Amino acid sequence: MTSAYTTLWKPGASQKLFIFGVSTNSYLTLREFDTSVPNNIQFGPTTDPTSVPSKGLIIPDSSIAAISYSGLTRVFGFIATKASDGSDLTSLYQLSPVWQAVKAGTSKTKSTAAVAGKTTAGEVGYVYYINVTGNVIEQSLTWKNPYTVQNSPLHKATYLAACLTDKGGRFVAYQLTNSHIEVYDVSGKRPCGQLAGTGNAKESTPLAIVSYSKVAESKSYINVYWQQEDTEKLWRSQSLDNGGTWNDKILVDADSPTGSSVSAIYDEVAQKVVLTYRYSEVDIKCWDDDVV
Repeated sequence: MTSAYTTLWKPGASQKLFIFGVSTNSYLTLREFDTSVPNNIQFGPTTDPTSVPSKGLIIPDSSIAAISYSGLTRVFGFIATKASDGSDLTSLYQLSPVWQAVKAGTSKTKSTAAVAGKTTAGEVGYVYYINVTGNVIEQSLTWKNPYTVQNSPLHKATYLAACLTDKGGRFVAYQLTNSHIEVYDVSGKRPCGQLAGTGNAKESTPLAIVSYSKVAESKSYINVYWQQEDTEKLWRSQSLDNGGTWNDKILVDADSPTGSSVSAIYDEVAQKVVLTYRYSEVDIKCWDDDVV
């Protein structure tokens, strides 16, 4: 079964990471991680819902996404629901802090992503999913009409990944039928095109995308992380011009994800990207990408 992880900074705490996951009996789990320790391998204790006598509603092999928005830590994921005629539906819900339907009967693939932050226009929050016709949908958390991304034909089991830039730009990444990764500039309403170096990406590759700016630099970085087909190694595709051009690098020192999503978050204090994923049957990993 694919393991789903999503990360978020713990409110009010410096370099303390919340790691949300899904238990074997379909409940949310939570543990903490300290990113201030270089190459840290010690995790805080995880919540253990396996003793709950009933099975949870989160669909196995689906992804989750976490954001901080409007003063709350919010986690989104997929549950099984029923239509009025009794047929089965896959529906996107806010799972925490309280249950709320985002869209019932939505999904062609059980993948979601979310972004939130403060921009010059105020606080914003968005959640992403793939509808039954194969389009990536952006839903504002102010519940305005959703935006349909005019994406190329998607891989049948693509992951979704999304990021928010410091200037308020929104980018979403997904895998195409030819295995390439494509990035779409949602705020600019334009595709950035296929990432040329991703033709050897693993089918249904785990995907993560993160944007950041370094201290004393005017550059804005966008990194996409993905897994290679033959070697199973993680790669980073990086753009310094809002998705115009991309440079690829194999992360030779990173362990390979094993049946897992990948989450990426930028640590402003240490100026590094922290990747979280499962790398063995029993262990998860937080790996520091000391980006340049």
